[in-house]
Amino acid sequence: MKRLLLLVLSVAALAGATRLRAARRAEAERVAPWEVLEVESDGATEFHLVRGSSQRLFLGAVDLDAPDVDEQLRSARHVAEQRRAALQAERP
Repeated sequence: MKRLLLLVLSVAALAGATRLRAARRAEAERVAPWEVLEVESDGATEFHLVRGSSQRLFLGAVDLDAPDVDEQLRSARHVAEQRRAALQAERP
């Protein structure tokens, strides 16, 4: 009888701890800041906004072979930063 009680209490404690970890992880994702992520892929630089590990928004890409690549990268970074700031301002 004591073993059964101990088993039930152990399972309940494990379930509670798992649920608590999931709630903390969800809260951390909810309050995580938006960040600009630049990824080089197939001769282009892609711009994404990321928040935590689950949210990723594609903003656009710049072809690295373009004649005015420096200006396009500067412009894309500026737009990405503006969008990041706007999303960050909307955060709860």
